[in-house]
Amino acid sequence: MRRRPPPIAWAFLALVLPTAWLAALSWPLVLHLPDRLPDTAFSAHAWVFDLAARWLGGAGVDLDHVEEIAFPEGAVVHPIGWVAILVALPFRFLGPIGAFDAAWLLLPGLSGLACHAWLRRLGATPAAAGLAGAWFGTSPLVLSAAANGQVAKMLAGVVPLVLLAADLAAGARGARFVAALLGLPVLAALCAVSAPSYALALPFGLLLWAAFSRRRASPWRLGAVLAAVALGFALPSGWVAAASGVAGGAFSPAAGHP
Repeated sequence: MRRRPPPIAWAFLALVLPTAWLAALSWPLVLHLPDRLPDTAFSAHAWVFDLAARWLGGAGVDLDHVEEIAFPEGAVVHPIGWVAILVALPFRFLGPIGAFDAAWLLLPGLSGLACHAWLRRLGATPAAAGLAGAWFGTSPLVLSAAANGQVAKMLAGVVPLVLLAADLAAGARGARFVAALLGLPVLAALCAVSAPSYALALPFGLLLWAAFSRRRASPWRLGAVLAAVALGFALPSGWVAAASGVAGGAFSPAAGHP
């Protein structure tokens, strides 16, 4: 009797195939991670990633000013794509360029893996979820974003990730439900400042999810989950307003930054 691949093999496919496909399209980048970028247009991204990593490490740098861009005066920036920045952190040993390259190569695969997990939660078979996740990670939208330097738009996986977290939270009980309600705003806020374009579509997806989940969860649970996600989406609004100078703050020109 022919043995079927184990379920984890299909999750592995959803992760590896998009990454391998992007590595093939950008060959021989994978052989030169520390000193070569996919394109010269990506140089600003690499230095913004490095700035954010140093800021997260407590280096005492200004998060809105990158000296390496337009040296020596530097340039004013307002970083997004924070999920990608977090993915790059473990690869800091490769240097600023290598860390960016590693994250750039992994992002399509991570989106595919998130899609796979969401579809498995909906009841799809491992094979169907794995193939759909691999397709999702290699979709024209993700690969075109990778080609033209729109790192935030490579983070298509935030959509199934938030939907998965909301569904898991609605099905939790007791202390796990409380913990999920506390964690959801953080996740939603992180996704909103990472991929604003996808965050705009998430409310519609969440409403559809809630409409089809009424038989599996009580209305008050669904309402609590939606409120937690809505709070998360609202949290970055102050940061965005300050970053754009609408309201005075640490990221506005009025605060004394160039």
